[in-house]
Amino acid sequence: MPADRLPHPGPEAPSVHELPDERTLLATRDLVVDVPQRPDGAPLNLTVNPGQCWGILGPNGAGKSTLLHTLAGLRDPRAGQVGVRGRHLSAMPRAELARHLGLVFQSHHDGFPATVLETALIGRHPYLRPWDIETAEDYALARAALAEMDLSDMESRLVDGAVILHLTINRPSHDPDFVESLEWFAESWRLPGCGTMEPMD
Repeated sequence: MPADRLPHPGPEAPSVHELPDERTLLATRDLVVDVPQRPDGAPLNLTVNPGQCWGILGPNGAGKSTLLHTLAGLRDPRAGQVGVRGRHLSAMPRAELARHLGLVFQSHHDGFPATVLETALIGRHPYLRPWDIETAEDYALARAALAEMDLSDMESRLVDGAVILHLTINRPSHDPDFVESLEWFAESWRLPGCGTMEPMD
């Protein structure tokens, strides 16, 4: 049969290895984190959609923080892909990536104490040019974010960059207040276009 008369194959079914489109906040495909002197673990295929709150469970040393650092692009994976908004993380400029993804470290030491409001304003830095200062709009957006988290009355409190996350989530699973804290945190993050993942021992 002439080539021009061959039946059209039609659209191919999407591969399970392809990253979802931009409606998905974060996704992995066959991701293997790189932990020196450890064998490969099972590949991770994960999709985080807006409004979802995920927890990463495991004992100390299991690799929870290593996984988070890999998802944030701070560590290269041993294999597989990480995608943000349908794009490969490795192909995104850091300034653009910072507008979609943030990471609060469990251990944080800052020589310059910051208030809760100043810490919230860090989320506006990816939208500023070098040497710019925050505008009234930036302050309004930061205060609106604090209000969503019921933290408006704490905006002048001095904290380090991890204390809020530590107090609400980073507790052992046998803590009697653990479930209540997790439910509060998950409800607070059910905002349009938002998702979160947290490590828990």
